Amino acid sequence: MVYCSNAGDARSVLSEKGKAIDLSKDHKPDLPAERSRVLAAGHFVDEGRVDGVIAISRAIGDWEYKNPNLDPAKMAVSGYPDISKTPITKDTDFIICACDGIWDCMTSQQAVDFVNTSRTKLKTYAATSPVKLGKQSSVGSGSGKSPGLKAANNSPLKKARTLKSDAKLE
Repeated sequence: MVYCSNAGDARSVLSEKGKAIDLSKDHKPDLPAERSRVLAAGHFVDEGRVDGVIAISRAIGDWEYKNPNLDPAKMAVSGYPDISKTPITKDTDFIICACDGIWDCMTSQQAVDFVNTSRTKLKTYAATSPVKLGKQSSVGSGSGKSPGLKAANNSPLKKARTLKSDAKLE
C-alpha cells in the first residue's frame, strides 16, 4: 500500500500501466469544499486566492491564516491533510511527487507520459552507451557496494579515470 497525505498544492500521481492515478488533490480555494471552509473561518476568496493573496487553501505554514481558536480542519488555510490509501500492484510503474510548478504546466497524464518517454530514452541510451550502468561502481568511493557507473574498457570515462590516477600530486 502507498499512503499519501497532502495539504497544499503539491500532488502525487501513481502510474499504473501508463495511466495516471491521482493519489492527492490540489487544495485550491476555488474548490467548493475549500471555499466553504475559508468563508466559514471569516476569510474570503478572490480570484482563486484566500483573501486575494494566497493561492492554496491548505498548508502547514502560512501562520497569518491560522486561528488558534479554531479546530485545524476549520481554519482558513488548514494544515489538516487529505489522506489516501492505494494498493501497489504488479501493474504499478512509479509515483511522481511534485509541486505546482509541474502541475500548473502539465496534467497528471502528461507528467506520466513524460516520465515514460524519458525512461524509454534512458533505456535506449544505456543499451548503446559505452558507459554501462552496473551494480558495482568502479567510479567514486570504491566501496563497490552502491550502484553507479561502470566504465567500459575503452570508454572516455575509463580513460579519464586512468589519466587522473596516473597524475602525480605536486
